[in-house]
Amino acid sequence: MFYDQYMEKVAYIYGPELLTPALEGAYDTPDRILAAKGALDMEGLSSRMVCMPVRAAGMLDLTSAHDMTYAYGFRDWIRRGGGLKGAYPVREQEFELALLSAGGCVDACGEILNGSIKSTLALTRPPGHLAAYDYPAGPSLFNNAAICAQTFLKGGLDKAAIVSFTARHSSGTQDIFYRKRKVLTISAHQVPNYPQGGFSYEVGAGPAIGTNINIPLPVGSGDIEYMRVFKEIVEPALRRHEPEVILVSLGFDISTKDRITGQRVSAWGFSAMAALLVKLADELCSGRVMFFMEDGANLEAIAEGTIAVGRALLGDFGQDEALGLEPEHIFGAPDIECLLKEIKNLHNL
Repeated sequence: MFYDQYMEKVAYIYGPELLTPALEGAYDTPDRILAAKGALDMEGLSSRMVCMPVRAAGMLDLTSAHDMTYAYGFRDWIRRGGGLKGAYPVREQEFELALLSAGGCVDACGEILNGSIKSTLALTRPPGHLAAYDYPAGPSLFNNAAICAQTFLKGGLDKAAIVSFTARHSSGTQDIFYRKRKVLTISAHQVPNYPQGGFSYEVGAGPAIGTNINIPLPVGSGDIEYMRVFKEIVEPALRRHEPEVILVSLGFDISTKDRITGQRVSAWGFSAMAALLVKLADELCSGRVMFFMEDGANLEAIAEGTIAVGRALLGDFGQDEALGLEPEHIFGAPDIECLLKEIKNLHNL
């Protein structure tokens, strides 16, 4: 695939195959994808980006990050009719959606490695960041960010980083890389929340001690708190690790518009974080950065967040110009001073 006519070399991953209807009452619905894609279209951003299609991932793609027995066993279980995984029903269509999302993301890795594109936004479902090495969690069956990190390493890059800004702890990503030093994993998440864990003292194990950074934020954290986390922990950790690609698990459930969780990030917050991550990718990774759509059910929040990321990838604004807005100063916002000090001490930041 060649996209020389696209000077920006920015892509989004999308396919109509992802619009399969969900079960009644399901968290992961095609409306989430439609909201994101519609926002890109309405703002004129999609016409400036390359649309990369999805395709079903093969077992070799999945087992780059997941246990072989898990991947093959899951496939065989689905062929026998599927059923409940925890509280979530998983049928053939949910399995196929997860395969399509993973395959599209792996193909995007190949295009980034050969220089055809430099950055992507994955408009895919279901979320993947909760899926661990050998088991699913919630709606997550396969971990797209983890699969991509392993694909990049196998493709010749030396180090990668996965940064998660979601209300839920990226427990699956942590599980996969907890003993692997080449991938720095950072998760800023709300506590308490599902799943349990994600404590600051979980720093990695064996040769990977210090490469897992958890930032358990209290309920009510907003723009100011998230930007402090970024400037005081995320940015210095990324600069020290010197990754050759940055992968971002972005949950729109941290939006102030999402009523399921308790975080208070505004449109400005999403814009500023996205712009800073793109800036760091330009400095550290020759612009190689991938954003993955993870959790979030509020369609307005999804649309705003998608526009923010799209504009950041296209270089439409920097941190201070983000949508021309100002950060929201929230009355009664939590004090995270002690938390930041603890994490800095744990990781010598």
